[in-house]
Amino acid sequence: MKIKRFMLGPIAEDGYVIYHRRGGACLIIDPGYEAPRYIDFLSDRQLKPEAVILTHLHHDHTGQAEVLSEIYDDIPIMMHEMDRCLYGGRVDRPLRDGDFLSLEEEKLRVIHVPGHTPGGVALLSEKSRVCFTGDTLF
Repeated sequence: MKIKRFMLGPIAEDGYVIYHRRGGACLIIDPGYEAPRYIDFLSDRQLKPEAVILTHLHHDHTGQAEVLSEIYDDIPIMMHEMDRCLYGGRVDRPLRDGDFLSLEEEKLRVIHVPGHTPGGVALLSEKSRVCFTGDTLF
């Protein structure tokens, strides 16, 4: 799995695009700021986003989710069900502990990690040995 990390906004929030190959599918994780930077990266690599995944409800992780979803044919926005109730934006698919998200041959396991927010999640890929934690380890 290839990972593009973005450190954007006034507090250098981390957002990600994960993918396997140029011209393939990708997932966007925690796009808090500067949607044009994501758009340029996706366009340059001809990537096709399948979803926006939010690790928790805070604006620095969610700020550009709806913008990117709308630009890419209303791809689904996903967030844990416990944060969904508190979040003011659109969520198309609630996530639960133990859910799996697929990206080609990669599987990301959703792990509920409350604390920073009630519905915080980490996304674990055992195959690639990587875990996206949002602000769980803040």
